[in-house]
Amino acid sequence: MRERRSSAPTTIYQRRLDSVIRAVLPSLFIIVVTFLLTGVISPVGKEGFVFAVAVDTVFYWTIFRPASMDATAVFLIGLVLETINFSPPGTLLFSLLVVHGVAQMWRYGLSHINFILAWLLLTLLALAMGGVEWLVSCINMARGLPVTPAIFQAALTSGIYPILATLFGWLRRIGADAEDI
Repeated sequence: MRERRSSAPTTIYQRRLDSVIRAVLPSLFIIVVTFLLTGVISPVGKEGFVFAVAVDTVFYWTIFRPASMDATAVFLIGLVLETINFSPPGTLLFSLLVVHGVAQMWRYGLSHINFILAWLLLTLLALAMGGVEWLVSCINMARGLPVTPAIFQAALTSGIYPILATLFGWLRRIGADAEDI
């Protein structure tokens, strides 16, 4: 009689691969979208789009899957984005770390409250981080600058969050035993 080989190693390797993909998916999403926005598509206000996608992604994944978005990953993402983006040096990295810190600190409460309240908190964070970026830009240029780009950036960050949260929620649920891996 021939023995049947167990498919357990394949299952273990598939689960490990699935786990690795899930762990790096948020970081890869930010970097790929940033490269697309800065190189291929290049829309008007691309700095605002890069900021919005990065902040929304860090906020969502820090709340709902913190293992995929730890502080080291956020720092490395921020460094990559700083080399690509044309915002004042250090502001995007600082903003991502602040958003990550707030989302990490209030993670349990944010994951159990109404979506609208979490969205409101993100909007307030986006306004604050846009204000910091505007202030650093004013200091860097040694003159007052219009505040409208900071408001546009915060509005864009808040406006695309429901779309990205829906996409990320769907991605979180796909696959076999997505939350058990």
